[in-house]
Amino acid sequence: MNSQRESATLPQPVDIRSAVDEALVLFASLGIEPVLIGGVALAVHGIERFTKDVDFAVTVAESALCEARIADRAPVPLTIGGVSMQTSSGVRVDLIDRRFEFQALFEEAITVARARGKLVTIGMHRIHVVPLTYLVALKMAAGRPADEGDLSRIVLRDDLNYEEARDVVYRHLGVFAARWLDRLARTHGRKGAPVDDAAGDENGG
Repeated sequence: MNSQRESATLPQPVDIRSAVDEALVLFASLGIEPVLIGGVALAVHGIERFTKDVDFAVTVAESALCEARIADRAPVPLTIGGVSMQTSSGVRVDLIDRRFEFQALFEEAITVARARGKLVTIGMHRIHVVPLTYLVALKMAAGRPADEGDLSRIVLRDDLNYEEARDVVYRHLGVFAARWLDRLARTHGRKGAPVDDAAGDENGG
């Protein structure tokens, strides 16, 4: 591993930490390097909120490999693509591959996270965390009310490269999604968010 990459610590609660550690043991046995997304990834980036499960981004092939090994963990297929499994702590771990929609976004986020995302240490394991620039697009793709709340906090982060995040949204979700993000950013006082929805159509501005 590159010693110059930024490291982080995984926050509480303990049951989440235990579930992540248990899942990582399975992943390591299969040679898989999942990417932490969702509420736990938000917490690693310093935006903490309650979450009752753990989300990992994996490729379709990696999801299938895991599914073949978790028959004793109450597996449940995810409607968005992937599979959910039970851990001994009672916390469910979702392995999300988005095979039905946004697969290209997920696989790009995985590639970038593995190359230059934060690394969080849990027990003897180190795991990649999705960058904030991609977490924005992943939250928009999920489209739940809680995700909009998360986005409202992410767009105000000083460590968010807004231009890069907007580019990811534009390329994978389209011009209207990029303009929606701009409006959200302006509403919450994000400096540097494009001001005119009608300007710069070639870049989604």
